[in-house]
Amino acid sequence: MIATESNKSEFVEASEILTAEMLQTENAKLEESNSSMANKIKNLQNFISERKIKSQKVFGKSDELRKKLAIVQTHEKSLLNELTFLESEKEKLNEKYNKVASDLEANILLLGSSMNDIGFIKGETSSLIERMNMLKSKAPGKSSDLEMIDEIIGQAIVSLKDLYDRMQGIEKNVKINYYKNKKN
Repeated sequence: MIATESNKSEFVEASEILTAEMLQTENAKLEESNSSMANKIKNLQNFISERKIKSQKVFGKSDELRKKLAIVQTHEKSLLNELTFLESEKEKLNEKYNKVASDLEANILLLGSSMNDIGFIKGETSSLIERMNMLKSKAPGKSSDLEMIDEIIGQAIVSLKDLYDRMQGIEKNVKINYYKNKKN
């Protein structure tokens, strides 16, 4: 039994040595794994801090771009409002232009009518002057025609007054239209 006990003690010793070696090997592996993990953690921390710095830069650029976008959008809204205002002003000016063009056309027609009236009055005046000249030439020779001359002169006076009244009416209409157009 001594041999068995010595075997047992050798066996226990060998087992303890083997266990110690295994534990040392396992410990070395764990330390190596810990070292590797520590390196990986350190690398990950460096990677994370680099990413944080990049993300801060990106967020900073994003904020700058948002501010620039807000300025551009504000400017765009301002331009759109100005464009809308200018289009409404253009419409108003077109309406005014159309009204002025219509009034101008009416005034041109009125002036044409007035010119016709003036031409008629000019013709009437020429006719009266010719009649008076004709009467003047006949007057010295004929005293009996004096009553007729008197009557013709009376008619001429009435015709001249009528022409004068017409001319004043035309002048009044032209002035009224002129001041109406000037007011508008």
